[in-house]
Amino acid sequence: MIVVSLMYVIFFFASIRIKSGLIDEKLYLEGYSFKNTNALKGILALSIVLCHLTSRVDYELPFVSFTIMGSIGVGCFFFLSGYALIFSVNKRTDYMQCFIKKRFIKILIPYVLMLVCYAIIICIIGNRKFIDVINSFVGGYPVSNSWYVFACLYCYFLFWVSFYKDKKMEKFLNGILIIVAGLILYTVVIAILFSWNDWWYKTIVCFPLGLLWGYYHEKIQMILQKHYTSIFTASCIFFAISYLFPSIVKRFFHLQGNYIWLLNDFLMGISGTLLIGILLYKICISNVITNFLGEISYEIYLFHGFVMDGLKYVGGVEPIAHAQQEIYGIVVMLFTIIIAMVFHKINKILIKKIKI
Repeated sequence: MIVVSLMYVIFFFASIRIKSGLIDEKLYLEGYSFKNTNALKGILALSIVLCHLTSRVDYELPFVSFTIMGSIGVGCFFFLSGYALIFSVNKRTDYMQCFIKKRFIKILIPYVLMLVCYAIIICIIGNRKFIDVINSFVGGYPVSNSWYVFACLYCYFLFWVSFYKDKKMEKFLNGILIIVAGLILYTVVIAILFSWNDWWYKTIVCFPLGLLWGYYHEKIQMILQKHYTSIFTASCIFFAISYLFPSIVKRFFHLQGNYIWLLNDFLMGISGTLLIGILLYKICISNVITNFLGEISYEIYLFHGFVMDGLKYVGGVEPIAHAQQEIYGIVVMLFTIIIAMVFHKINKILIKKIKI
């Protein structure tokens, strides 16, 4: 996995263009433009693929760090989703009228398409039954890491419930309290009642964080304009502490266990998202390649698990030796991007036919 990881790191830093000058409206509009945030989604999607790749192969330092990219990547997706909703509501007065239909269809059509393909692969070629796919949902392990789809739909539903009647967001904080209460209920049900894995809820707090960031962006911009260096430094320290959290509590407080790692992922999601949110005021990621990856980022997320499992069922690929791991990683990345590109075009056609 060293080669694949190095390729990603080089690509990431090669894509960054640092902007100079004070934090003004121009820098904000460029950093948080649809093109730049969409390009960021493309890079984040690849980071999530790398995270899941490292969990399937033998990884070594310093590339063990990619195991935490899942929390940061998904946290940023929730954050950007929340931010984009505020932007859309402010831009269009009628946005909430067909909100549920538009948002749900755009998310569900690609997902259902992936699910059909997945079922065909594992049921026909993989010699498994369709009931196994159904059982994966009941047990909290939806195929192809697609728990995010359901979590995102729930967040959108909470947003609609909170602001359907308050289209101008005159009672914004009341709406946020409803969303937070809904997310707490969601976490309790998932964690205690169903006992599902913690990935269902450990980064979802970044959704209301994105809503707050979008609503108060002018105030945030003014604060960053005066204290950008200090705030950026503090966010870096927060991120470093979050990353080292398990080691710190083990050494100084002699605490360890699953709840420590859960808290670690929770802190990594928040600190990583905040750091990227602050960095967006100073960096531009948009270029031809990242824009392309951003366009198919949702399909990359949906189909990378499909590709990994497909290689296992169809080709019997078992990345045991070091060289095989590198080949496996490259094949997964290439196949994921190609399949995502094809299905993105299919999804666009289907969504257009439904006329949303």
